[in-house]
Amino acid sequence: MENFNLIYMKKYIKYYFLFVIMAIYSCKSDKNVSEKDAILVTESGIEKVFNELKTSEYIVDSTFFNSLNLEKYKSLKTKEVKLLSEKYLNFEGNLNDFVINDFFFIDSLKDNNAYDGYAENIDIGMVKISQAFALHKFILLDKLILTWGIYYSTYEACPYGAGTYIFLSVFKDGKLQKTYNIGEDSGGGDAPYWSETKMYSVLDNTGKISVKTVSQTGGDTDEKGNELPAEVREEKIEVKIN
Repeated sequence: MENFNLIYMKKYIKYYFLFVIMAIYSCKSDKNVSEKDAILVTESGIEKVFNELKTSEYIVDSTFFNSLNLEKYKSLKTKEVKLLSEKYLNFEGNLNDFVINDFFFIDSLKDNNAYDGYAENIDIGMVKISQAFALHKFILLDKLILTWGIYYSTYEACPYGAGTYIFLSVFKDGKLQKTYNIGEDSGGGDAPYWSETKMYSVLDNTGKISVKTVSQTGGDTDEKGNELPAEVREEKIEVKIN
């Protein structure tokens, strides 16, 4: 009975600690940004941390992801990501809001010196790492384009998940117009089941973004235990930047 009570108490302390952390986060995770703050995105100098490009198109493909080295780029904080994502366009079938919200959560823990305690008490399926980073800036059709990303991974156990997501924010006259999700390289699973998603895109010199998403899921077996072919789904979307 003593051992049972000790185990129970440890679980209680663990989940009480996580509850306190969530309470801290909920007080600081308001994503809404005022009209004044939206206008001040460029005036605040946030674009200075982005690497300048001279280009008339922007391509996110397998080469882009394979060569992505996060150590080359400046990190972004919650205030900057809130400004950049305030007018996020969520493409139909694309549920990546959680990636942004998980970043706010992890960054809030770090700002409140609570991340180490969270990491010590983390459980399966919970986000362990979430990092936002500034990529590139360039001018297209008299608009300032900023591209940025978020990388995340969960606790190292099944179920698991990890991914890199690329976003493109459009500014006109210093004011944020829209933010689009233009890239994804993610995957996860709970053995024997697994899934992966690849989203690639091209922004051309007319301001059109062409997006192609390929999602695969697998792990099912036949009656003999042989793995069945993965289920594949493809989606294509085109949109003009505002």
